[in-house]
Amino acid sequence: MEKLTSSTISKILVLLVILSTVTLASVQVLSPVEKTLEPNETLDLTQERAYGLPVNIEIEIEKRNWEEVTSDELTPFIRERGDILRIYLGNTPNEEGIHNSTITFVDEEGETQENTIKYELVEKTLSVDMEYPVRRRLPPEESPIIGKAAPGQKITLLIKTDSTREFSWQEANILGRDSNYTIIPRDKDLEDILPPRMIEEKQINALELIALETKVPRTEGEHNLELELDSIWTDRAIRNVTIDVDKNAFGFETQDMLKTAGESSKIQGEIKSNSIAPETFTYSPITLPKEWVESEREKTKVKVIPGETKQFTLPIRINQEGRYTAEYQVMDSQGIIVDIQKSTITVNPTLSSKLHGMGRGHSLTLPILQPFYSLLTLFS
Repeated sequence: MEKLTSSTISKILVLLVILSTVTLASVQVLSPVEKTLEPNETLDLTQERAYGLPVNIEIEIEKRNWEEVTSDELTPFIRERGDILRIYLGNTPNEEGIHNSTITFVDEEGETQENTIKYELVEKTLSVDMEYPVRRRLPPEESPIIGKAAPGQKITLLIKTDSTREFSWQEANILGRDSNYTIIPRDKDLEDILPPRMIEEKQINALELIALETKVPRTEGEHNLELELDSIWTDRAIRNVTIDVDKNAFGFETQDMLKTAGESSKIQGEIKSNSIAPETFTYSPITLPKEWVESEREKTKVKVIPGETKQFTLPIRINQEGRYTAEYQVMDSQGIIVDIQKSTITVNPTLSSKLHGMGRGHSLTLPILQPFYSLLTLFS
């Protein structure tokens, strides 16, 4: 046998390289597992997880020169993203157990590579996870109480989009003829909905959530909300939650007694929130003289977040001694009066207030002292 020369060996190597460039490229799987699929090789997904029924199986591959995916058993749908092909395999068997389905990858020249996908299907309830006002999985046959709200208060519900990692919820609705709700855009800053502290503590990401805003009724009692979750990949899911509508969801307190000596002062107040939603209350005086209230609009606004006990002050300016009952009406953000708060103010006299009072005819002293105070008023 004639020995191969170095020149011959080089030619053979070049030929092998040329042949390798015209053969089909292998399928490089990126997700849910990383694997290189040679022709007729099986992609085993049973070790990764069991897919809950109903489901679309999703795999990602490097595009390379692959253009199309076909199957006699499944229904492939492809989304091209840069150098990646995201393939959704739908119409899976509606039976539990391990299944094998054949798929064919087609390249730009129409050449094909056939592979088998092995996967496990199980009967599994679609998961619906609430992120706010409570963080919990919502059961299909129950209606858990997720918190309290004041009558007529607006509340926000946050639902996670992902469900068992096989697909994502695209939309949420509140069912019922009398349902009144708004879908909050996902690009809206959550700080406009929830207090920043709550976002930080719960590590909430707006892009992974569906946000609904609704108003509870003004009548007290348990209020049921029927939530509908929709996805293009699976059947809808229905979940129920209950809101405890309670007029005592907020507790109001103000300082019972205030003693001052004819000068600017403040009435101390406190609001305790047991509600699942933030609220802003407006305090407006209804018995104090108008000139006693420092703010131009004669009212003070106090914002309270869920679970917070908020201390605040109501500023007043005193200019006449005496004993007064200060009444404030408390309105919520809907303009509804929810409470009346009272404080007794005792203003002790000072020389300045006496002189001011004598000049205006409001002296409360004995008649025998009138000439003396009239003289002081004349000098002042």
